[in-house]
Amino acid sequence: MFKKLLLGATAAFSLVASDLHAQIRAGNTNRSCSYSDLTGFTITGCSGFWGGNVLSGNAANENIQNTELNALLGTSNVNYWTGYIESQSPANGNFNQMLYGVTAIGIHWGKGAPIFGGSPAFNANGGGTSFYKIDAGAGVDIFQFAQNLSNGQSTGILYVTGERREVPEPASFGLVAAGLAGLGFAARRRRA
Repeated sequence: MFKKLLLGATAAFSLVASDLHAQIRAGNTNRSCSYSDLTGFTITGCSGFWGGNVLSGNAANENIQNTELNALLGTSNVNYWTGYIESQSPANGNFNQMLYGVTAIGIHWGKGAPIFGGSPAFNANGGGTSFYKIDAGAGVDIFQFAQNLSNGQSTGILYVTGERREVPEPASFGLVAAGLAGLGFAARRRRA
């Protein structure tokens, strides 16, 4: 009997604790990020929404950013805030930097975004912030915001993106092959 009671209490506590964690992470938005929030690349992970704009540089917000990005990117104790690549207002879904491969971004939507009440019927929650891990493949310049999030984005931070990998032209392979053949011919003549 005592074991059943203890097991029941443990299960109830874990449900309450996970629900409380979800509420804290969601802040006051009562919304969750979605893999369909942005289009133009494949979203492989997302976290948020956090209530309000947590992309600023105060200590609490830096901690939130680093915690979320370490979880999304599978790293630990990396300070992404101090080494981010670009911060701007990507209203048209365009950072100045091209995005390649594994990329991490954070976006704040103001309370004017349709998902947070729309304009002019602002609600009191101040919008929300979410973080995304995306696969930009061989290169993405412009992405799109989902309809329910459009026209409200106010801040975007590009934390991490891969490097451009040039695919050699077929002529380059021919030059390398000719060079290797020449080296082989020279080595063979030397032996003779």
